Amino acid sequence: GKYYLVSAQGSAELIGQGNDAWTTDPLLSLKIVHSHNNHYAAEDTNPWYVWTKDGSLYTFGSAINSAGYPLAAGTAYVVNNEMNAEEQWNSNMRPYRWFLTRVVDVHSNAMEIIYGQETKGLGCTYTPHSSYVRATYPLTVTYAQGHAIVSFGWEDRSDYQIEKYDDACVQN
Repeated sequence: GKYYLVSAQGSAELIGQGNDAWTTDPLLSLKIVHSHNNHYAAEDTNPWYVWTKDGSLYTFGSAINSAGYPLAAGTAYVVNNEMNAEEQWNSNMRPYRWFLTRVVDVHSNAMEIIYGQETKGLGCTYTPHSSYVRATYPLTVTYAQGHAIVSFGWEDRSDYQIEKYDDACVQN
C-alpha cells in the first residue's frame, strides 16, 4: 500500500528507500525511519520516526508488543479479511493511521499526546478478531515533563446518526 505524511503544510507520499529509510514525494527535508514488521495477527504496526531540519524528532504511532499490537492508542486499525487458496478466511489487523504521539526538540523538551479509541465489536463468524478501531481522539497533551497537561473531553451526539452503526458485520 501507499503511505502519506499529512501536515498543516500539505501532504507528501512516503517512498521506501531500503534499510528502513524513507523519503517523500514531493521531496521534503526530513529524515524518516520506519521498519515494516509482519506479525500473524497485526501487520506493519511499528511507529514512524521523522526528524526535521532543526533536529526535532516526531514519533507517529505507538510501541508494539511481541504480537505486533500497539501498547497505546497511537495507531488505528481495521480488520482485513482475505480468502486463502483453501477458501478459508485469513484475518489480521492492519493499521490505517499512525497518530502523532511524541515530539522532542534539540533541547530535549518533549510533548506527548495520549489518545483514546472507540472500538466496535465484530459479531461475524469469519474473523477471529473481536473488535477494530472506529475512532481515535486525543485525551491528553503533556508538556514540561508532566508539569503542564491539557485534557480533552467529549460527549455523545444525538443529532447525527450513521447508517448501520451498530451492525456487527459492517466496519464504520
